[in-house]
Amino acid sequence: MIERAAIVPLLRCNCKMVYIMDMINRIFGTSGRLWQYIKQYAIKMGRSATRPVLELYFVLKAPTTPIGDKVIIVTALAYQLLPSDLLSKKKFGIIGLLDNAVTLAIAYNRVKKRVTPEIKLEVENVLNNWFGVEYKIIEK
Repeated sequence: MIERAAIVPLLRCNCKMVYIMDMINRIFGTSGRLWQYIKQYAIKMGRSATRPVLELYFVLKAPTTPIGDKVIIVTALAYQLLPSDLLSKKKFGIIGLLDNAVTLAIAYNRVKKRVTPEIKLEVENVLNNWFGVEYKIIEK
């Protein structure tokens, strides 16, 4: 099992892209394994909860995203997706659920301005692939 302590060096680094990719590999195994964690999360949490996670993932992959924002995204995704939890739901009840949501919300609010129309389209395509096409009913 991956320990969340592996994330701590992210917060103290001279953030270079190579280092960020190395940290992703150390935390998740490989960048492909990160994608597998997101898929598992999607199955468990559903379409709506998966959207911001996918948006963070694609912002992380964007070459124009500053390194500091990438560190925040990797940290939030690791906290959200990894199986070990600092505040477990069993032990802390509702607080154990809220810590994950708050962590994700903070990261998302920090980088949401970097979610481009292209990223939104890519996220929608992935969600449609995983969950089927979502239709909106237009009333007259």
